[in-house]
Amino acid sequence: ASNSSGVPHCYFVDELYSVSDVQYDSFGATADISL
Repeated sequence: ASNSSGVPHCYFVDELYSVSDVQYDSFGATADISL
């Protein structure tokens, strides 16, 4: 479903992990998701 919306796969993973977790990452939300 996410793909249909046109949102990158990274975004989907971010939701699963936790939005709060991303905020903590000062280096960059994208980096945290990639890990």
